[in-house]
Amino acid sequence: MRAAALLAALLGLGALLGAPAGARAAAPPPDEARQRGDYERLQREAKEKRQAAQNLRKQERGVLRQLHQLEINLSHSRAAVQRYQQRETRLARDIDVVERDLTHTRVARTLTQQQLARRLRAAYRFRRDSELEFLLSSRSFADLDTRLRWVGLIAHGEEHMVQQLGAQAESIDVAREVLERKKTEIAQVRSQKQAEQRRMEGLRAQREKSVRDIQTTRMSYEAAAAELERSAQRIKKLLDELERRRLEEERLRAQRGEKVPEGQFGHGRGSLPWPVRGTVIENFGENRHPKFGTVTRNNGIDIAAPEGTDIRAVEKGTVEFVDWYEGYGQTIILNHGGGFYTLYAHCGAVAVTQGQQVAAGQVIAQVGDTGSLRGAELHFEVRKGRTAEDPLDWLR
Repeated sequence: MRAAALLAALLGLGALLGAPAGARAAAPPPDEARQRGDYERLQREAKEKRQAAQNLRKQERGVLRQLHQLEINLSHSRAAVQRYQQRETRLARDIDVVERDLTHTRVARTLTQQQLARRLRAAYRFRRDSELEFLLSSRSFADLDTRLRWVGLIAHGEEHMVQQLGAQAESIDVAREVLERKKTEIAQVRSQKQAEQRRMEGLRAQREKSVRDIQTTRMSYEAAAAELERSAQRIKKLLDELERRRLEEERLRAQRGEKVPEGQFGHGRGSLPWPVRGTVIENFGENRHPKFGTVTRNNGIDIAAPEGTDIRAVEKGTVEFVDWYEGYGQTIILNHGGGFYTLYAHCGAVAVTQGQQVAAGQVIAQVGDTGSLRGAELHFEVRKGRTAEDPLDWLR
């Protein structure tokens, strides 16, 4: 009925526009005016809904951007805390060395003082009672010369010990100054580290709130899932480029008559060690969200493990990529040769650099929650070229 009324209003409006000028000037019937008012109201409501939807999309994108910025800031804060910790450890080690040297120098100075005191007491008695008699009792000029030199050596030895005491005292003063400076420095570093830790905890709390907001809002979750899919497509392009470079390198080697090394990874299906010990919380392939029913595709598996747990390379290879990826967080890609790659995402502290050769079982990072909406976990992928394969087929 409402559609029929609206159609009648439109027909009436068309008739009105097609009428002569005199007729158009006439006021519309009350029913027609009401229908026209309904039409205009519907237009306004539609415009408002479109604007509201647009604003909501902007809001959802804003939440994701905020989360990404928090992730980056939190990563920088973690790195700063780690640097302060390393500096504090070095200073503590330096202080320990200086304190040991200071103790050793003090003991040596005490021994020198005791030795000099004994020599001075003996020399005093000898010089007071016997020095002249000792010299006059010489049997020859040669004997007198020898005895004069001996008396001089005693005096020279005492002078040397006095100089040694002065040097030791100077060393003690320098060590004290160094020790005080390093103690002041380590106190400053500890204060800076504590301030950065407080900042990091604040960022962590903000990040957790953003994650909760996304987890509890369907549109936010779907926006995050869509972004993750876009990131996965970008990773495919990255792997395409890595594979293109590998094939080009093999072609050039073949032209030069060089033997192309064959990777061992392809022979390890079903026998590779796990990159981390934990619980698989999402499998390879399509997964349905338990609350929203949203279906997303996982190109690997997700393994929940305590934050800070070591992540190990499943096979030897070359680090092709170490960087931040939206939706993946801190990400590492290893090239194992033969077109095989493994990907490790949501990492915390990273222990390798791009271009580095790593051995099977080597620690390459620690479990973190960067880019994750579920807390500390490892996202692990196995790729043959750009094609994702189920990691459970490869792990023992």
